Amino acid sequence: ADAAPSLEVYARAAVQIAAGFRDGRPVPEAPVAALRLPEEERDPLGPLRENLTWRSVLLRHALRAGISPTGGLAATQALGLQRGYWVTLTVLIVLQPYTGATVQRTLERALGTTLGGIIAAAIAAWVHDPGAVLALVFVMAAASVALFPINAVLYTVFLTPTFVLLAEVNTGDWHLAGVRVADTLLGGLLALAGAALLWPTPERDRLPAEVAAVLRAD
Repeated sequence: ADAAPSLEVYARAAVQIAAGFRDGRPVPEAPVAALRLPEEERDPLGPLRENLTWRSVLLRHALRAGISPTGGLAATQALGLQRGYWVTLTVLIVLQPYTGATVQRTLERALGTTLGGIIAAAIAAWVHDPGAVLALVFVMAAASVALFPINAVLYTVFLTPTFVLLAEVNTGDWHLAGVRVADTLLGGLLALAGAALLWPTPERDRLPAEVAAVLRAD
């Protein structure tokens, strides 16, 4: 009995919309509004409660993202590495909530940084005019931004010499390129260690539960 008025409203709205489709007249807003389902009230604290549980991928990733860079900082201080902040930045950049994504980002970063370090060392060794170096930095910075949405490896290839040459634009010290590569490789290894040892969540283990949740929601 309670559903009868709603069914009548929906039926009348459907007839008016169908008539508009038949003769091409604009459909009035009233029948369209009648067919809209009421919006569910959203709890503003719902996402917070959902992630404050050990089942949350984001919570575990947040803990990894806090512990792994701290380990990187401790390693750079213990080893006395130059530009140790590059290690910490690499960990933060390549560490992802999912293991597979972390491995992919690490490999892309390591390969791109190595190739970019070779380019930076060659430029620093052969080009000693600060004006020419700044011009090359401008070109490589523009290329890295243009390649960012296309290919992560090429983006890193051009980004690495940009930072290296800006850091030592007046000294021509090509050794800094090797420092950049070494720090990046160490940061990548620490990110992989964090993904593998700190509460790993392989995608193959979560897939059945995720598929079941999608089917229930549908």
